[in-house]
Amino acid sequence: MKLKEEFQKFKGFIFDCDGVIWKGETKIEGVDSVIGYLRRENKRIVFLTNNSTKTREEYAKRLKIFGIDAKINEIVTSGYVTGQYLKKKYGRNLGLYIIGESGLIEEMKNFGFTILSEKDVWHRKVNVVIVGLDRKLTYEKLAAGAYAILNGAKFVATNADPNIPTEKGLLPGAGAIVSFLEVSTGVKPEIVIGKPNVEIMNFALKILDTEPENTLVIGDRIETDVIAAKRVGCKSLIVLTGATTLEEVRKSKVKPDFILKSLSDMVL
Repeated sequence: MKLKEEFQKFKGFIFDCDGVIWKGETKIEGVDSVIGYLRRENKRIVFLTNNSTKTREEYAKRLKIFGIDAKINEIVTSGYVTGQYLKKKYGRNLGLYIIGESGLIEEMKNFGFTILSEKDVWHRKVNVVIVGLDRKLTYEKLAAGAYAILNGAKFVATNADPNIPTEKGLLPGAGAIVSFLEVSTGVKPEIVIGKPNVEIMNFALKILDTEPENTLVIGDRIETDVIAAKRVGCKSLIVLTGATTLEEVRKSKVKPDFILKSLSDMVL
């Protein structure tokens, strides 16, 4: 096994997860071998996901199941960076209402924020409404979030991905929920934390400790991964195992530096 010549110069690699490492609950063939090879070559690696449904610890366990060893500080999620953003800007004394799954809620608890329930929203002050992917979404959750935003709560989105790649195909993502709240309140999020936001990319680059020109961003979406890479001066690789087809890449005005069918095609 040998890394293809065009990738040998890179010292750091930022891997998206959904559509690159796995699809739904299924590992994409060969990814563990490629990442294992990069480790042996002393390349620096960060796993960067817009998906906020799991904690960093949960992602580390999932990678382990797929034969990939990762330290907690090598994993960057939009949920974790959301917590960092809120702590830095507003401090820890915040009451949060979260439309999202258990991983996002646990990450926010780890930062020491107060988590408000759906019932709390109607009679307590909400400082921030955080929105991520929620596969148990209800109208009641959306109504509570909209009510809080219309009554002065900050609106923060972990990401705006319109869909997520699964074994069944593309299914609705966090961006669809964010759009519902935008339309129903007339308020746009104060910030969208996930890619292509520069903040989450700079966070990943700081962990890698590599220069942008020596770092390759590997993803499956032009509108997040490729644009994010360009914004911080990194090169980008699109793999066709996730949300983007070759035809979509060809039609896009924004082009990745490299295109491969799968991550396993990085090596000979």
